[in-house]
Amino acid sequence: AGCFSGAALPDSGLQFRRALAMAVTAPAHHDNAHLLGAAFARHCYVDFGVDDDKVDKVDCSPVNPAVQPIPSSFECPITKEVMKQPVLTSDGQCYDKEAIQAWFQRGNMTSPVTNLPLSSTTLVPCASLQAAIQEYLRHRPEVQVRELDRRAYEVAAQQLQSDLHGKQVVSATADVAMEAMRAELRALAAKLMASREAPEQQLRSVAAEVQSRLSMLGVAHIEKEREIDHGNEVCCVAWHPSGSRLATGSADKKLRLIDAATGKVQREGHHGDLVWCVAWHPFSSRLATGCGDKRLRLIDAATGQVEREVEHGGVVTCVAWHPSGSKLATGSAD
Repeated sequence: AGCFSGAALPDSGLQFRRALAMAVTAPAHHDNAHLLGAAFARHCYVDFGVDDDKVDKVDCSPVNPAVQPIPSSFECPITKEVMKQPVLTSDGQCYDKEAIQAWFQRGNMTSPVTNLPLSSTTLVPCASLQAAIQEYLRHRPEVQVRELDRRAYEVAAQQLQSDLHGKQVVSATADVAMEAMRAELRALAAKLMASREAPEQQLRSVAAEVQSRLSMLGVAHIEKEREIDHGNEVCCVAWHPSGSRLATGSADKKLRLIDAATGKVQREGHHGDLVWCVAWHPFSSRLATGCGDKRLRLIDAATGQVEREVEHGGVVTCVAWHPSGSKLATGSAD
């Protein structure tokens, strides 16, 4: 065991993986796994020798390794990719640990290759094959980079799939709620139509019921309550923590403080450029603004005075206070 000689190394999937596992399982043959990995990477002639004490020989041929295919014996039968942690199942088949574990977790109790029942889900690490693969990748860095890129893409794809599934669930829930609302509105409309010829008192009763149901649906007051004119596009809006007033920033270079109850502009503050963002201090009347003139401003809303300005290397596009109010974070175009 442990003697593979000749320019054409055995690479017939299961037979080779079994042979390697048996040939270099013993510690004395562990170096053979590294030789084998290097040989595959360089497309070499390998002679392990018939005597453990005999020096192993490697005769490298001048073949460009970049054009050599990845040995199929290094690939997992499930993923068809280079194995990271090769393990043996009870029937002697070799797989990447992560792939075969996922196979079992899906409730499968058969071999992915033969589809025959497995007597056990116990996995035996194949350290020799792993050593050969690691040595192969060490001599083939372009393959290792490709594997890392592929795994990064897999993680990104899984994240996108998860996000898409979450959005589909939210969308489906919203669709169900919207359809229920439509059905309720159709029923209310039908009730009003049926009451057109009813006595006035009964019609009033039906109208009151419809108004009540609409209020429960949250659509009783969907009309605009108020419009507040600005000199140009409104770029940002922020409510004061108390809900009693709000601040707006617009392209006319003004910050406006507005009374939420009356809609009246209580104060206007001029800026050097478009006001991109505004944020209220969580516990006081101070607020912070980000502006197209590349400045962050801290403003006392009670007096309208600018307490401090902080220069940035680009347009300040966002600002947020820490929940404690002790510090803030900004983002800018630099």
